[in-house]
Amino acid sequence: MRLLKKAILISLVTMLILIVIVIIFFSKKEIGITNKEENDSLSKVNDEELFLFEQEGKEISIPIKSIPVYEEYLNEQSDRNLEIQRTLYDFLDFHDSAGSTYILLKYSCGTKLCSTLLIKLSNEIISSIALGYGSIFMEAKQSPNPNYAAFLYGQNEGNQVLRNNLLAVDLRRMKLLTAINNEVANNYIDSAIWPITSFNWLNNHMLEIQTADILNSDYNALLNWYESSMKTKEVQIEIQDNDE
Repeated sequence: MRLLKKAILISLVTMLILIVIVIIFFSKKEIGITNKEENDSLSKVNDEELFLFEQEGKEISIPIKSIPVYEEYLNEQSDRNLEIQRTLYDFLDFHDSAGSTYILLKYSCGTKLCSTLLIKLSNEIISSIALGYGSIFMEAKQSPNPNYAAFLYGQNEGNQVLRNNLLAVDLRRMKLLTAINNEVANNYIDSAIWPITSFNWLNNHMLEIQTADILNSDYNALLNWYESSMKTKEVQIEIQDNDE
């Protein structure tokens, strides 16, 4: 009888350990790293890869050397593996005729602020472009055609003031675009100066944003705006694409 109880106890403990392992495995969404020299089933190539998992569980692997900006950042870190493990990512709900996959890679993260890279996987071709540095990624929207995308970023100033800027990207050529109007570009694209509460594409080359309807963008003026009715105005941003 004692042996039977002992056997049952051992079985229960074993089951609990297996359940804990399964929970830990499926609860973590992080990027892994492998070295192909350490895996006998792979070719003998010293090639580090990122392993990303979509919501449906599909695995995508990307060689780090195919993302030059990210690779350069990792080479400057004292603990490369730790930085890879701390890297986050989002699969973007973007679509094009080639069936490309778009991923926003977030690295060098603090409490909320991260540097970000847009990665495009299209017919086994990997391209990338650096976007925000030390900013909060908030939202991305694709243009109607859908050759372009706009990315909204924010930067905190204290606990109550948030300044934003909007980055426009040509998804075909993977390059940053700017506004035709220099003043608009300076205020809403090049730097985070004003709050942007919302944005939408009006057509393939025109964005409309809602921003603070005040005359001064200094901290106290914005703080008063955030603590008041937060009245906004519409500003239209015409995107310049010299390659069209």
